[in-house]
Amino acid sequence: MSKNKFLRAATLATALCFNGCGSDTTTPTTPIIPEGVVFEDQVRQLYEESIMAYNPTTGQITFESPEDTQYLQPGNILLADPSPNSPNGLLRKVNSVQNNIVTTSPATLNDAIETCNLETDNIRLTPADKSLAGVGFDFDIPFTNVVLHDQDGNLGTTDDQVRLTGNLAFNSKVTDFKLEVSQSGVQEFNFQTNTTENLSLTLSSDATTNLSRVYQLCPDIHCTPFFLGSLVIKPTIEINAKINGGISISDAYVSQTANLTAGIHYSNRTWTPSSTFTNDFTYQTPSFSENASARVEVEIKTNLLAYDILGFTSGVGGYLRTEVNPTQTPWWKLYGGLEAYLGAKLQLMGWLDIADYSTGVVSLEELIAQASTTNHAPNNATNPSPTNNSTNASVNPLLNWDCSDPDGDSITYDVFLDSQLVADDIVDSQFQLSGLQTNRQYHWMIQAKDSHGLSNTNNATWNFTTSQGTPGNLVIQPGPTDGNDTYIRTRLNTQYSNENHGEETELKLIHDRLYVGGEYVGRDLSRILLQFDVYPRLPTNAEVSSIKISLYGQYYTPGLDPANSFFHKMNHTWSESVATWNNSASYIESPVLSGDIPPEGSQYHSGWHTWDISNYPETLSLMDQYGIALQGIEFEGFELIGTFYSSENPDTEHRPKLEIQYNVK
Repeated sequence: MSKNKFLRAATLATALCFNGCGSDTTTPTTPIIPEGVVFEDQVRQLYEESIMAYNPTTGQITFESPEDTQYLQPGNILLADPSPNSPNGLLRKVNSVQNNIVTTSPATLNDAIETCNLETDNIRLTPADKSLAGVGFDFDIPFTNVVLHDQDGNLGTTDDQVRLTGNLAFNSKVTDFKLEVSQSGVQEFNFQTNTTENLSLTLSSDATTNLSRVYQLCPDIHCTPFFLGSLVIKPTIEINAKINGGISISDAYVSQTANLTAGIHYSNRTWTPSSTFTNDFTYQTPSFSENASARVEVEIKTNLLAYDILGFTSGVGGYLRTEVNPTQTPWWKLYGGLEAYLGAKLQLMGWLDIADYSTGVVSLEELIAQASTTNHAPNNATNPSPTNNSTNASVNPLLNWDCSDPDGDSITYDVFLDSQLVADDIVDSQFQLSGLQTNRQYHWMIQAKDSHGLSNTNNATWNFTTSQGTPGNLVIQPGPTDGNDTYIRTRLNTQYSNENHGEETELKLIHDRLYVGGEYVGRDLSRILLQFDVYPRLPTNAEVSSIKISLYGQYYTPGLDPANSFFHKMNHTWSESVATWNNSASYIESPVLSGDIPPEGSQYHSGWHTWDISNYPETLSLMDQYGIALQGIEFEGFELIGTFYSSENPDTEHRPKLEIQYNVK
C-alpha cells in the first residue's frame, strides 16, 4: 500500500496527548507541520463550507451538493475542522454514499495514521474565557459558600448545611511529549505534565452528617482550542469537591502551595510512572463538634479530547483530612494531602496492542496540626431544683442545675424524666416541665456534653414528689330539661325499630334469643343511650382519679351474679326525642370497655347499679361529645334483663348520674 507524507496536518494522536490548549506564545496563524507523520491513502480532508449538516447520533453528514461526495467511497477516513455544523470537528469512517448524503461511523487514530514519530514540549493550558485567568496564574477559580449538602433541601435555613469556601489558582502545561508508532504498533510513549497550584480551602458546617459524594464546584471549563494543521484538540477541565466521612466541623481552614511534575512512560510493553513535587501547608485551628473522621478534596481534572475521542486524563487534588475522637489523646488531628494521577486510553485511539493505563503518581499526606491538650468531659451536674427527695413539688416544675466544663468548652444538656429523654441539646441549665400528675414521684437526670461531643458519665439521678392538689367531686345528674338518655329497640329487625322512647321514665335493657317451635328465629335487642355534659362542669386543670356511672332500677341476672355488660362508643350526634333503632343504631361502634356489674349476692337486685370506669378516662370525652351505648349480656328466654330510671323519672334522687373525683393541680 502506498503512503502519503501528509505534512500539512499534525497527527490526531499528538493532539490527544497534549495537556494544554495553547503554547507559551500566541496561537499560530499558519499550520504547525510536524515531521515524521505518514497518513493512510484513504484519508480525506473536508472543508467546512461543504458540510450543511451533521447528526452525531446517526453519523449522517449532509453535503451542499453531490459534487462534494463524488470522490468519497466506503472505507474513506474523513477529517474536518470544527465548524458551526460540526463544532468538535470530524474523524469518521464512510459507510455509504448516496447523492449528497454520507453515512459514517466513528474512526480511530490507527485508521488514519500509518506511522509517526513526534516529540514536543511546553504545551500550555489556557482558558477560553479570559475572565477565569488571574494574576500570575492561567486559572483563578473562587468558590464562596458553595452548599455541598443541605439536609432539609431549603437553602434559606443554614443550620443544616455543609459549605465550602476558597480559591484555586493554577498553571498547567505539558513539559514533555513523545509518541512513536510503527506499522507494528506503539513503540514508545512519554507524557509529562507540570502543575503549579495555590489552594485555600475552608469547610464550614452547622450540622453533623455523613457524606460520600463528588460535587462539581463550577461548570466545565473549556480551553482555547489548540490547532495542529487541520486537526484540533478541545481540552476541558472539571473542578470537583470530593467529600467522604462524618462532617462535624464548625470551621476548618487549610491553604496549600504545590509544584508537581508527573509523568508516565511506555516502552517495551511496560508502563513507568514518575513524579517530583514541593509543597507547603498553612492552617487555622479548627473547631469540632462531634466524633468524626472526614476528608475533603478539591480536584483539578483535565480531559483531553479531539474529535470527541478521549485520549488522556490527568488529575491533581489537594485535600484536608480530620480525625476527631474526644476520648483519645490528642483528641483531634488535621492532615493536608496531595494526590495526582494520569491515564492513557490508547485503545480508544485504535492501538489495540497496548492496554489502557491509569495510575496514581503522587500520594502525599502530612500531619499539619493536632490538639495540644487532652479534652475532658464536663463535670457532673449539681445543685438540682427541685431538690432531691423534695415533696409537694409543682406539677409544672422548672428544673434547674449547675454544671461546668474543666476545659472551658461550651456545654449542651439532655434532660431525662423517668428514664425518658424529654429534651436534648439545650444550652441553658434549666428546663420547664408541665402537666405532671399530682401526688406522684418523678426521677430526673441531666447528661452534659461538651462542644466536641464528649459526654459525662455516672450522672446522679434525683427525685421529687408532686403535691396532692385540691380534691374535688363532681356529680352530674340531669333532669328532663337537660338530660339526654333513652333506649332504642328492635325485635326480629322490624318490630319497635321506628319507635322512640325518649319521653319514657324507664330505660329498658333487652337482649333475648327468640324461638318458635324450638327453632331459633332471631333476637329482641335494645341499647341504652347516655350522654352527660362533662367539660363545662369539670375544671380544665383537673386530674381525674375516679369515674363512675350509676343507674337505679332492677337488673335481672338469672344464673349469673354479677353479670357482664358492655359500653359502646357513639360516633354521631343524637337526641332522645327522635332516636330510634333505625336512625341511631348505626352510630354505635365496637365496645370500648366491659366489666362486671354489682351488687353482690342478689339474683334480682333492685337499687343502684354502678360501673367503675376509672381505668378508662377517655370515656369522659366520649360521653361529652356523642355519648355511649350500654349493652347487656344475652339470655335465652328472658326478654327483659334490666329496667332503670331515666332522666324523665319524677324520682329526682334516682335518675342516671355520673360521678367524678379529681384533684385540681
